[in-house]
Amino acid sequence: MKIRQLQNRAVGYAALVITALVFAGVMTYAQSTSLPVSFNFTSFDYPSATITQGNTINSANLIVGFYTDTSGVDHGFTLVKGTFTNMDYPGSSASQLWGINDSNQLIGYYTDSSGVNHGYSYSKSAGFASFDYPSAEDTYAYGSNNAGDVVGAFIDSVGEHGYVEQNGTFTEIDYPSATTTEAVGINSSGVIVGLFLDSGGAEHGYTLVKGQYTQIDFPSSIATVLDKVNDKNQATGWFEDSSSVFHGYATAKGKFLQIDYPSSTATRTRGINNDDHLVGQWTDAGGVAHGFFAVPK
Repeated sequence: MKIRQLQNRAVGYAALVITALVFAGVMTYAQSTSLPVSFNFTSFDYPSATITQGNTINSANLIVGFYTDTSGVDHGFTLVKGTFTNMDYPGSSASQLWGINDSNQLIGYYTDSSGVNHGYSYSKSAGFASFDYPSAEDTYAYGSNNAGDVVGAFIDSVGEHGYVEQNGTFTEIDYPSATTTEAVGINSSGVIVGLFLDSGGAEHGYTLVKGQYTQIDFPSSIATVLDKVNDKNQATGWFEDSSSVFHGYATAKGKFLQIDYPSSTATRTRGINNDDHLVGQWTDAGGVAHGFFAVPK
C-alpha cells in the first residue's frame, strides 16, 4: 500500500468555508492553535503533465510534489511564485518529492534502473544525496523538519515499516499490532504523523509523540490518513467517507476541519505550513486531478 499519485491544471481562486467537527477524544499533541475556516484556492498543473500532486509547503511558500508525464513516468518538482522546476534524482527512472523544510532541503524518493526505490535529499550546498534504511529492499522518504530529521517508510522481508532518521541514525516505527506503518510528516518538536493498516486492512492515521502512539480517525470515515504536521501541531491529511468519496481535513485543538475544493469530486490535503497555508490535490468531474494551494482569507 502506497499513498501516492494525483494530478492538476488551470489557475483561479475560489472560496470555501470548511466545516468544523468536534473530535470525541483529545489529541495528544496539545498546544495547537485554531485553524482559519475559509481559504482562497489556486489550482496548478505542471506543464503537459497528466498528473500533478502538491505534497508540502514551507514557510517561504515553496511547494514540492511530483507530476506524471505522458509516458507514465513520475518526476519531482518545486513550485515557486508560479515557476515550476524539475527536480529528478540524477539517472533515476522515476522520482517523487514529498518534503521540504525552511532551509529548502528537499526530501523524496527515486527508482533506479533495477526498479529499487531509494530515499534522496537535495540542497544547494550539498546537492543530491541518496540514502537507504539499513538492509531494506526499498526505502521511501516523505518528510523532514527544520533540524533535518527525515521520516519515511521501508520494506523488508516482513513488510512495510515507518522510520525516522536523525543525524544518520535510523529508528524503526511500527504502530502496535499494525500490518503496515508509514511515517509521513515530522515537525520541529519531533511530533510524527502518518498512517497504519490494522489486521483487517483498514487504514488509520496516527500521531507519535514522545514514544506515545495515538490513533486518529476522521469521524464516521472508513479510512483516514495523516500526511503532515506544522510547528503549531496542526496536522492535515485526507479521509474516505462511507460513500467512498475522498475529502481533505485539518486538525487543531481536538477538532477536525473538513476541506473540499469547490466542485471537486475528491480532495486530498497533504501539506500545511506555519501560516496555515495548505497544499494538496483535487479531482474534477472529468476524473482529472489537479494540485492546489490554499491561503486563509
